[in-house]
Amino acid sequence: MKEKDFQAKIQSGLKIANAMVLNIHGHAMQAAGWPDLYVCHWRWKGWIELKVGTRQATPLQRIKLRELSIRNERCCLLKLITDKVEVYAIMNKKDLEYCGVIPWEKWIDPIAALNIADGMIATKRRAKK
Repeated sequence: MKEKDFQAKIQSGLKIANAMVLNIHGHAMQAAGWPDLYVCHWRWKGWIELKVGTRQATPLQRIKLRELSIRNERCCLLKLITDKVEVYAIMNKKDLEYCGVIPWEKWIDPIAALNIADGMIATKRRAKK
């Protein structure tokens, strides 16, 4: 699956769940590095960067996620690898770290899956203290 297809599936599920989704398109008239999506739902609000396979966040994307995280914005990177989604988040205001994996079938309800991801991130942060 390509990144644009992954993004379309996540966006579709979010919209079915009645979330408002701001899709950030990278183009010349926009500052680079912003995460792909901003999600606004009564159960989850935050920024999401999406990647597929071996693709990594660029240094500028990592900086932007770090700056959002420092400002107490909820943000994560979701990486689709075959039939699972790896969850990454900024830890201790430094860099992205792996927090766990969620099977692709759980993303049928993306809001619930994002809440699972939040739990993984919180557990990882508690363990680092």
